[in-house]
Amino acid sequence: MKHLSDGLGVASIKKFDGLSMSPRISGPKRDDQTLVLFLDTETTGLDYTQDRVVEVGARTVLFDEDGSVADIYSGLSALQDPGRPISPNASRTNGISDDDVRGKTIDWKAVARAIDRSDAVVAHNAGFDRPFIENELTLAGVTSLPTTVWACTASQLEWKNDYEPRCPSNSLEVLCAWHGFWYDAHRALADVDALIHLVTVSQRLGELLTKAYAPSCRVDAIGTKYADNTLLKDRGYHWDPQTKSWFREVSLDEVDNERVWIRESFPSAQPRVRDIDVTKRFSRLP
Repeated sequence: MKHLSDGLGVASIKKFDGLSMSPRISGPKRDDQTLVLFLDTETTGLDYTQDRVVEVGARTVLFDEDGSVADIYSGLSALQDPGRPISPNASRTNGISDDDVRGKTIDWKAVARAIDRSDAVVAHNAGFDRPFIENELTLAGVTSLPTTVWACTASQLEWKNDYEPRCPSNSLEVLCAWHGFWYDAHRALADVDALIHLVTVSQRLGELLTKAYAPSCRVDAIGTKYADNTLLKDRGYHWDPQTKSWFREVSLDEVDNERVWIRESFPSAQPRVRDIDVTKRFSRLP
């Protein structure tokens, strides 16, 4: 048990010790059920074009139409030697050392199969995890990348304003605490199981999948510099190291307002708008 204070009062939160893996009798998957792969990565850094995955965690969950859990399947937890020393900063974040990964490999073709047979992939920062996963699949020789739709619990669900007192962050640890539990964070499968529990207790799977399949656009602020990050990050923009531009995803009815905002905030920048194929959302592939 832990105790949190928001300055107005104290709340107690319980330790989450993992998902209940008691046998469920779900039978064959029905048409009204959804097979969701929850996934998380730990990496050597933040740039998918330069850094490598050192750990992947994933677990498949079968949901009924009402969002209740019909079945939970065995999880995947695997380490990978990145072929280079893990920086002290990365080790401090994820707790993974060079000794932990030495000589270890991940079966990326098995990861690709797990993604391919799922109806959706859910990650808490899909814009981070999907590019890393696709880069590793490419390096592993997977020539036909899965086209499964990805969903992001960090960016596609509005958490901060949905609770009183206001949730101070959409980080996974904080959201879990706001929902009454804490866990040992920053190892991939532990993060995955906590995310599954969060989505289940918050009853927001349906909302998340609706947004995952909804049409949208990517807006790039062409001409902005990496150093222009404060205003852009506050508005939900992310830096794309390949295009060297800040971008964000918006709904179709937000596009015109976003164009105006870019021109007013950065007079030398130009907005570039592209429709997003829902199967390529969060991907950085051409």
